[in-house]
Amino acid sequence: MEKSKAPRGTTIIPIIVASDKTTLTSHTGGRMAHPLYLTLGNIRKDVRASIHRQAYLLLAYIPILSKIKQKLRNKTMKKMMLGILSKWLYHQCLSKIFSPLKGQGSYRAVDAEGFERETWRVLMSWVADMEEVWMILGLGHFVCPFRDARKNDLDSPNEFSPRTSTSVKQSIAGVRAAMTEADGVERGSMDDTWSFAQAAKKAGLCGVEMPFWGWMDGDEAEAPVDIVKVMSYDLLHWCHKPFADYIVPWTQNIVDDGDGGESEIDLRLRLQIPRSGFRHFTNGISGFSQWTQSDTRDLEKEFLGAISGAPRATRQLVQATRSFLDYIYLATYPYHTESTLSQLEERTKAFEDTRPIYVSLGGRLSETTGEVIDSFLIPKLHIPRHITGCVRWKGTLDGSSTEGSERLHIDLVKEAWRASNHRDGHLLQMIRWVDLRERIDALELYLCWRDEAWPPEKAGEGDGEQEGGRDGDGDGERERGEGDMVKKQTAAQKGWNVPDPIVDNVDYSLNKRPHLPRTALGNMITLFEIPDFLADLLHYFKTKSVGGIPAAFANLDVWTQFRILLPVPNDFMKPEWRRIRAQPAQKIFDTVLVNDGDAEVVGLQGYSVGELRLVF
Repeated sequence: MEKSKAPRGTTIIPIIVASDKTTLTSHTGGRMAHPLYLTLGNIRKDVRASIHRQAYLLLAYIPILSKIKQKLRNKTMKKMMLGILSKWLYHQCLSKIFSPLKGQGSYRAVDAEGFERETWRVLMSWVADMEEVWMILGLGHFVCPFRDARKNDLDSPNEFSPRTSTSVKQSIAGVRAAMTEADGVERGSMDDTWSFAQAAKKAGLCGVEMPFWGWMDGDEAEAPVDIVKVMSYDLLHWCHKPFADYIVPWTQNIVDDGDGGESEIDLRLRLQIPRSGFRHFTNGISGFSQWTQSDTRDLEKEFLGAISGAPRATRQLVQATRSFLDYIYLATYPYHTESTLSQLEERTKAFEDTRPIYVSLGGRLSETTGEVIDSFLIPKLHIPRHITGCVRWKGTLDGSSTEGSERLHIDLVKEAWRASNHRDGHLLQMIRWVDLRERIDALELYLCWRDEAWPPEKAGEGDGEQEGGRDGDGDGERERGEGDMVKKQTAAQKGWNVPDPIVDNVDYSLNKRPHLPRTALGNMITLFEIPDFLADLLHYFKTKSVGGIPAAFANLDVWTQFRILLPVPNDFMKPEWRRIRAQPAQKIFDTVLVNDGDAEVVGLQGYSVGELRLVF
């Protein structure tokens, strides 16, 4: 944005847009919707990430072209024209949606405190998957959205010139200038559109002649922006999905014997020791037909340990897998420094250097022919080399993921679809339903503000795990409730006057009723296999100037698990509950870090490593 165009004292309103196509029907019907969501960069990142905080608004349902009534002259044209016109329709709709940003200048708006401010609207970020990024930029498939690299250049080590909105418009104008008008072909007709799309495809474009953003980098815009830089780095489709779609199956092809027996990776995942905060893949991963977001994240924690030491997992294969996992974890950092960005560049470079091992060991196989492919012409594996530039331009990427828009689909698309009659005209019914719901929510917030009686958090939408859920057994009531703790954290984030959880000493969660009440010392030593416990207990009381073990310690209440609230280094990270277990029946004794008294929140300095054997 040109700083000189914004008057002094103007409040910048960064507009953040998210879009993603989704299905409405299950199994049959083939109905789809293409919602467009809107939020503002002035809203805190953690608030935008909490879907139930309603920081996003449904901006529009973009229509989806389903058929063409006009007769076409050949089968190839019939097959491809629907997709071409769908892209034209998409850009025409977005032109109308973003027209209020065209040539309006600044305007006065009232903020939350009732003050009028001079504001300046800027399209700052657009979160979308790879397919939609190509369509938004007017590019063809299998090209780099950030550099002028075509499909055959994706695995090249060479540097390519940056792609800009100006370079895309020049390419479009060059295609039109190179076209020679055929006899009888009218400009703007169906045949002309077809001819332009075919010529544009050869130039690496999608066939749209007038992109909706054509004016955004010129004088007509309130704040000129480059649409390429507006595109955000999608963590879900550009980090996590490539791991499940490429790294995992390639490694399986290498490590598994292929003799029809049990998968080697499945066996190794099953044999992993269950640990707190980690998923145990009891049945392996070969039976997964579709990967969910949580499946992918859980496997990322276990995969490297599972393949290490496998018969065909060479050192270079483990290094390649580790480099890609390091890239994923570094990319999701909530804050970055030049040091972390350097590490990110090193890990992406290390992956590019070691990934040929997937070819040499026969892991990179074609899904159709089963033959080994000796190249990496994959856009999602080319994109990581540009990640540091995206971070430097737009900040950290932990708030840049289509996970949020996919979660919004449930509330603003699928629920609205279920409330409609599922017939023609269902989009209007869905819009009325969403509008009515937003009005009800606004009225509820107003009444809460007027009466100063804020509603409790909605069930199932807290940040912590519920007792008795996936991570616990739910025995007894909580003495210091984790659910209550989460409510206090959420209230604090909303600006309410609540006690600090750490200062108020509510940073752990323990069942009120012990799992093993009134357990004798001798039984405890035998059950938990702690022969030195009695000597350690005597030493402890000696340091407290107490002779011998008090009678009250002859029988102790014992717990087999509890939860702690992990500390966070800054206000941008959410506190996380972690279950700690000492369960002799399952032979599970979790490894813990013990603060020696002078440990920092970040790093391992000042911590000792230990194994939790007893909680009493």
